[in-house]
Amino acid sequence: DKEAFTPNDLVMMERVSSPQLSPNGKEVIYLVRETFLDENKGKRRIWLHNLRNGQNRPLTRFASNAASPRWSADGNAVYFLSAMGGSMQVWRLDLRGGEAQPVTDLPLDVSGFVLSPTGKQIAVFMDSHPDCPDLKCTLARNEQAKKEQATGRAYDALFLRHWDQWKNGQRSQLFAQALDERGIATGDVLHLSRGLNADVPTKPFGGDEELSYTPDGAHLYFSARLASASEAWSTNVDIFRVPADGSQPPRNLTEANLALDTQPRVSPDGKQLAWLAHSRPGFESDRLRLMVGDLDAANAREIAPEWDRSPHALQWDDRGRNLIVTANEIGQHPLFSVAVKNGRVRRLTEAGDVGGYAVHADRIVYAHDTLDRPAELFSITPRGGTPVRVSRHTDKRLERIAFGE
Repeated sequence: DKEAFTPNDLVMMERVSSPQLSPNGKEVIYLVRETFLDENKGKRRIWLHNLRNGQNRPLTRFASNAASPRWSADGNAVYFLSAMGGSMQVWRLDLRGGEAQPVTDLPLDVSGFVLSPTGKQIAVFMDSHPDCPDLKCTLARNEQAKKEQATGRAYDALFLRHWDQWKNGQRSQLFAQALDERGIATGDVLHLSRGLNADVPTKPFGGDEELSYTPDGAHLYFSARLASASEAWSTNVDIFRVPADGSQPPRNLTEANLALDTQPRVSPDGKQLAWLAHSRPGFESDRLRLMVGDLDAANAREIAPEWDRSPHALQWDDRGRNLIVTANEIGQHPLFSVAVKNGRVRRLTEAGDVGGYAVHADRIVYAHDTLDRPAELFSITPRGGTPVRVSRHTDKRLERIAFGE
C-alpha cells in the first residue's frame, strides 16, 4: 500500500525549524512552514509545545507569515517578525491572553532582532543609508528612488552585486530601543553601529546569530566586515562591542586577526567570550576554530585544536562549562558538546542533520532530519543519550510513502 516519494510530496512536507526553549525550560516555540499549492505560497506559523504534557498548538494564524520567534525574558510572551501591519516589524503575543501587539513602529522594514536578557531593550537591524542622520532620511531617499525614471546605476567601488543582491548604497545597520513595562518599544531609536561603514550583521548570509547581549544587558557584541578597497575579496570579519545605551562607538575586539571572526557568545556568568574564527586571511574554506577569551577577546585560546571539524553554530550550556556546536562529520551534521576546560569532544546525536537548536539547563531541543524523514523536533540531555521525539508534523504524510534504502 506504500507509494514512491514524489516531487509533490517534497513540496507539501511541513518544514519544522527554529526551536526556542522557554526560560524555565518547560515549553518550546518553533516555526512550521506549510505549502498551499492553490495559492502558490508557503506560509509559516509559530507553534507552542508543552514538554511536560505533550500538548501542541499553533500560536499565530496564516494571515501573515511569522518569523524569528523569541521568548520574553519572563517567559510570558513571544516576540516575532511579521508584516501583518503592512511593513516588517517586531510583534509580541502575550501567552496569558489577547491578540498580538506591534512592538516596533519604525519607518523601515526590520530584518531581524535580539532581545536583552533583562527584558528592557530590543536591538534590531535594518537596511539604511549609513550617512543618513535618522531613519526618516533613508525612507525619503527610498521614496525618491521609486519616482526616478532612469534605471541605470553608477558604481565607483565594489561590491556591485553580492550573490543575488545588487548593492544600492544601503547597509544593514544596528539600532536599539528601550522596552516599557508592557514589552513595547518606546523612546529614542539608538544607532549603535553609527560610524561603521559595514553591514551589521554581515551580508549576504548573516543573521541574529552574529549578535549577542551580555547577561546584564549592558553591552552588545556583533560581527561586521569593514568596507575597504579590498572588501569584495576579503574574509576579514571582526567582532565589535558597543554599550547598549549607545554612549560610546563600537570597539573592534579582533582587529589583530585578518581572517574571519564571528558568532560572539558571552558566557552565562558574563566573564568569557566564545566565538568562531578562521586563521588564514582570504581563505573562505578555512576550518572554523572554537575560540574562548576574556570579554574583550584578549587572552584567547583555541578549544579542541586537534579536533578536525569546522563548527557551524555555537552556544554555551547553562553552566558555562561546555560549548554546544554543530559540525559536518562524514556526510552527517550532528550536534557536539565541547568542554571548555580540556577540549573534550562528545557527539550528542546520531546520523542525520541538526538544524536549529536551543539549550537549557537539563535539555537540548533541536530540529533533526534524515534522508527518509523531514525535520522534526527532538530532545536530549546536554550529555546526550536517547533522543525523545517532540513534534510529529510530517508523520501522516510519511505513512503512505516508501523510501529506498
